[in-house]
Amino acid sequence: MYLASSLPVGLPARGVSERTILIAPLHTSLADYPILLEPDLKRESDVAGYESLAVKAAEAPYRAPTQQPDFCFLESLLAARASALEDHLWALREDPEYFASYLVDAGEHQIVHLKDPEANDHPLLSQKLRWWTCVVSSLVGEAYLTAEIVSEGGRLADKVAKLQRKYATEIVPSSDLPEDYLQALLQFRYFLDRVPDLLQGSLWHACHPSPPLRRFWMREPSRGGSESVHVWMNMKNVNNEGKVQHQVVWSLTFLSKDNQVLDIISTRVLTDELERLLQSEPRARAMLTPYVAAIVGDLSLLAQCANQFDQYQPWSRTWDDVAKKREDALAAEYSKRFKAYSRYADSLSDDSLTDAGAICDPSGGKFYYPFEKRRTKETVDALRSAERKLDAVWAAIDRSLCTKSGNLRGTAAGKLLSLQNILRRTPEWEGAGSENTRSIPSAKRGLHNTYHPMSAIYTKLRGNAFVLSQLNEQARNAPQPFGTVGKSEESSAAPLFAVDARALKVFRTLFSNPVVTTTPAEVTWNDFFHAMTSVGFAALKMHCSTWHFTPTKPRISADRSIQFTEFTGKLSATAIRVFGRRLNRASGWDGGMFGLDEK
Repeated sequence: MYLASSLPVGLPARGVSERTILIAPLHTSLADYPILLEPDLKRESDVAGYESLAVKAAEAPYRAPTQQPDFCFLESLLAARASALEDHLWALREDPEYFASYLVDAGEHQIVHLKDPEANDHPLLSQKLRWWTCVVSSLVGEAYLTAEIVSEGGRLADKVAKLQRKYATEIVPSSDLPEDYLQALLQFRYFLDRVPDLLQGSLWHACHPSPPLRRFWMREPSRGGSESVHVWMNMKNVNNEGKVQHQVVWSLTFLSKDNQVLDIISTRVLTDELERLLQSEPRARAMLTPYVAAIVGDLSLLAQCANQFDQYQPWSRTWDDVAKKREDALAAEYSKRFKAYSRYADSLSDDSLTDAGAICDPSGGKFYYPFEKRRTKETVDALRSAERKLDAVWAAIDRSLCTKSGNLRGTAAGKLLSLQNILRRTPEWEGAGSENTRSIPSAKRGLHNTYHPMSAIYTKLRGNAFVLSQLNEQARNAPQPFGTVGKSEESSAAPLFAVDARALKVFRTLFSNPVVTTTPAEVTWNDFFHAMTSVGFAALKMHCSTWHFTPTKPRISADRSIQFTEFTGKLSATAIRVFGRRLNRASGWDGGMFGLDEK
């Protein structure tokens, strides 16, 4: 009776108390403060001048989930990476100094550099022919393998992106995906699930013997030099290092082989964490060589693509069940696409490239290439000598590749070798007073090179006989990769790009003419980045110092994105030459297209 009679009296009294004592004073005090609008978060590109995949990964859990992944963006990333790998193979064939530097770098990342428990060297290091055969096989084989993987990924992403656009109005969460679109998605997902194993093998062979990491590993004593090399971790040296080094070693260990750790946290999470460590700790960056970082970057790219499938709601919940029912068909298509590569991979093995190994030793200045020096008879002879030696190496490689692998159609190697691109070669020296050079302006003299097919052996086997005289004539009429910085026909016209002095210095260096400028100016990464963004490229920072530049203005005359690897210090003369040729190939740029903005 007491409770029943007191409730009607107590509750109204409490309500009056809450309103008069608590709410009324709040209204009085808050009246002095205006209600502000919700602030708009600035995009990362507005703050830093570029976007970053690492930041996007960190912010993803706090953003609203997207219903459909952007497969066009993935296709752009993969296509740009495939183009960079194609340019790498092209530069290996065209530039003797570039080839020599990468050959030495590949040699530094051979597993036989590891010491055994008695601190003895591997016997292969003392066998010169076998050693250089092993190194050139590793360099060329890894380059073609990565090109095959990324090119196939780009093809699948392009197919999925086109179907996504085709069915854009029909894709709704309440309905099943169109059959051909679903099949393309499952095939791409199957590819992304299988190919990381191939790159993990490359990372395993490269990261253990890399100079900063060798002390953390040991190998089993060799019994003859031809057996497989068994490796284990030197826990004593690992435990003696700091926390940062310990994290890098274990991250690379888990990334370089299939294990239960990857099943738990995924490759994407591990590469994101490694990237965070590299960005925040200089000691971590010092432990990754560019050779190893490139492989980790490719693994990260594939992992980012695979992550898009997990965000494709609500269909991602059924991927595993649907794929299991189509396992045989997916596996058959995957094997069909990589059958050609598995066939020609044997032609790039150590046993098949003995002829190339016998002539590729870069010691003694064999590939000395003074391209940046003023043209004299001595420099021209040195250039031609290095080019002949490099052509001989690739002729031996192509002979093995083309005769032992059969048809290369449908492969990245076949696409590269059948392209109409031609290798630039230095013509014979002709004195300044000769009849052939009198009609050529002094600023242009030395730029009229001769041109060869990408692979003379592959061209001959395919029956495509190039007429070199016609190619030379076409090349003379085309924009020269290295524009002049003096008065020339190109500079007489109005420049296409008006840039500031800082950017102009970069582009004139990249497209410098050795006939006019004997010593190219120095270029830092910040200067190069500024030059690229000043002409209309949007920058995206990917993992492991890779930058993705996307054209945003029609005047750039580029129909695709392009990727460059961030460098430290000053850009070397060889890198300047390669950067300039890559930009010329992608956009048709030359030095005469840039002028100083007078505003």
